[in-house]
Amino acid sequence: AAAPAELRLDLGTVGKGARATWKAHAGLPDPTKNGGGDHALLLQKDVPTPEFAAAVARVEGIEGTPVTELARLQWNRRTGTHCTGGAPRWNLSITGASGAEYTVFLGCAAAAQTPGDHDDWTMDFWGASTIRAQVFAQAGADALGGTLSGLAIVFDEGPDSVLLDNLNVTTFAAEGRWYGPGA
Repeated sequence: AAAPAELRLDLGTVGKGARATWKAHAGLPDPTKNGGGDHALLLQKDVPTPEFAAAVARVEGIEGTPVTELARLQWNRRTGTHCTGGAPRWNLSITGASGAEYTVFLGCAAAAQTPGDHDDWTMDFWGASTIRAQVFAQAGADALGGTLSGLAIVFDEGPDSVLLDNLNVTTFAAEGRWYGPGA
């Protein structure tokens, strides 16, 4: 069997008035040796929703993965921080079997939600069957038969912010887990 591909998380912003950063001492206990900073991913938009700005965390290394191999998307969200149908959300950029391009949105409020990994945290997740159902509902069979050209967490509602931790992207061939910067 091939070794799992390595997925990376790249933080960035679009427009002015947004911020994506790892914030020390704001997250769950870090199980890795990254300084024990207990980091959380802060996605923040300081301007009203209609203004063009977004905090983004892009998953790199997932390009070319068949949509049907996406097994799980999850994060722990600080309970009480922003969670609507629109933000934070997973954006799946898909090249359909025909070559057509699609974007499928998996919003926080529509995710399955369970108690998180610690008090004051909620786990929001999408499993394989619900991911496939949403891809089919939003973009059809062509997208479902396609491959990922991108995957990102987008936060573009404001002014507000959200704290996320213990992010996890799982495919049949790769897994990415992020607890803080460089981890």
